Amino acid sequence: MKGLSKITRRLIAADLFSDIGNQFVALYLVDLLVFRSSGAISSLVMLCLIHQLPSVLFSPLAGSGVDRLGPGRWMMLSNLIRCLLAGTFALITARWAIFGVYLIFVTVSLFFSIGRLSAVPLLIPGDRIFRFNAVSERVAIGGAILSPWLIGVILAGTGRTAPPVMAALIFAGTVLVLAALPDPEKTNTAADDQKKIPRTTGSCPAGATGSRPDRGLTVCFFMLGFVVLGGGVLNLGLPLLFKTTLAGDIGRWGLMMSAFQAGAFVSTLTLPRCAALMRGKAMPAAWFLILAAAMFALPFVTGSAGLAGLMALFGFGFTLMQLFWESRIQQGIPLAAVGKTMSLMSAYKGACFLAAVLSGAAIACFWGAEPFLMIGALVLGSASFFVRRT
Repeated sequence: MKGLSKITRRLIAADLFSDIGNQFVALYLVDLLVFRSSGAISSLVMLCLIHQLPSVLFSPLAGSGVDRLGPGRWMMLSNLIRCLLAGTFALITARWAIFGVYLIFVTVSLFFSIGRLSAVPLLIPGDRIFRFNAVSERVAIGGAILSPWLIGVILAGTGRTAPPVMAALIFAGTVLVLAALPDPEKTNTAADDQKKIPRTTGSCPAGATGSRPDRGLTVCFFMLGFVVLGGGVLNLGLPLLFKTTLAGDIGRWGLMMSAFQAGAFVSTLTLPRCAALMRGKAMPAAWFLILAAAMFALPFVTGSAGLAGLMALFGFGFTLMQLFWESRIQQGIPLAAVGKTMSLMSAYKGACFLAAVLSGAAIACFWGAEPFLMIGALVLGSASFFVRRT
């Protein structure tokens, strides 16, 4: 993190702790409700719905809260609440209660994420947003490469109380990190504000007055939607394939997730160097085709090494493109509407993810996970065509 200010280093550290805490909770629930339960499809679909529904329903509330309280205080409050909610999982056993607490937990996690996204345009000059996002994601993924595997080992070898308690302690540490983070708008001078986010021209600009984004910003949202749709197919189709066809357990699943994170980590090293190429049409179109081919091949690969290789490829491709499109959107938004625009982006991503999950649930119930993954491959392949057309 050389060259970053103390404030941005604290922001990156808080994001790292937040991601690891979320992984503890998510893998704990996947193990409890999917791998150790007979109702795998219904539980997995419910978890996916809960994971994205708040972004569609409650994102505007987060945008207003961020604009009113400031990103720093908003993120600290969110993590304090998550600390309490994570500890609650150690005390409840009823399935409906677990889903209810998880819905609240995901909603608060969404609020933290929007606060973090809103802090970036206020802290980072527009020409450095790609680098900052890449470094931030690199640190978060670097810390998370081994954590899914380690969490899987912990879940396999400990009781149900330990993982939620560990997640609560991680969120408590995040609160301490954020306590020293001032509100970005109070740290900027007038001179700083003039150079924070230069309005970009070309791929993803906003209007001069910030009244309405032009077509370039719309295209960025459109292509980000394809990335999220593909990720939604993978998030639902792969666990179902893993349980029904590959007979995997939580330990092996954690290893697959670590491979995904490793690929994502490499993408954060690559993005700053290929951002200019990503602004063209050829590279995004090629990556959509590569991911489509990998998803098509997924049902035919059964060995751990082959699956880990595909997961690393998915981690690289999906993270590279999601970071790219999100960074372009952050470059193009007006400063006066940062919270609202990030809330809109969150709601849009949630809607795309829910569309993939709901359609996948119906397909998986009637035909299984394999046809759903094939349809996902077709969606990613069509994205390659659309990116060339736009």
